[in-house]
Amino acid sequence: AAFDEIWRSFSIPGTIRWKQRPNRVLLDNSLASLPQGMDFFEREVKQAYNNWLPNNTSDFFKGTPVEMGNISPLDPEAFDCGDVETGDVVIVGIDECPMDEQFIILGSTTHCFNTNGNEVLLAAIFFNPCTTEATIEHEIIHSLCAGHLESRPNDSIMGSPGGAGEILAVDRRHMRYVYGRPAGVETPDDQTGLDAVPPGNG
Repeated sequence: AAFDEIWRSFSIPGTIRWKQRPNRVLLDNSLASLPQGMDFFEREVKQAYNNWLPNNTSDFFKGTPVEMGNISPLDPEAFDCGDVETGDVVIVGIDECPMDEQFIILGSTTHCFNTNGNEVLLAAIFFNPCTTEATIEHEIIHSLCAGHLESRPNDSIMGSPGGAGEILAVDRRHMRYVYGRPAGVETPDDQTGLDAVPPGNG
């Protein structure tokens, strides 16, 4: 049930995933103006793309280049898929912590995908002065086209609001399923030799 809620949270059937490794991850210069500093974002994003993402996707993301640079200003409220090159993940800093009802938004992600092929085409991630290490992990998983787990928020880093605060064993297993099978699968079973997803965090 958690797998369905997180990984099949869109209107088209089946899971959605990157079919080709992203061309690059671009850390926009706007991140340097945030109190965390560019070094913080560079360290955490490189850790993701050099370590836990490849480890949990059978090396699918291994070798994705992480670059620093400048892109045209992006507005998270008025994002258009044409704002980002296909195949890119761009990470941008915004200078305030938005509110959603009573909750502070620590980060946000927008992705564009091909509804015919269940394929992620590009992603834009927005971080702000309230961003934490756990937020970065949460939003990077969003950029894979994951949704939220609202029914059992403490059972996953994708829980909403708040979540588990760290990547749990079940999150790692979920990523192995998504990237161990073709896009569009509709059952998290063991048809590719992966262990069945157990309940809870185990």
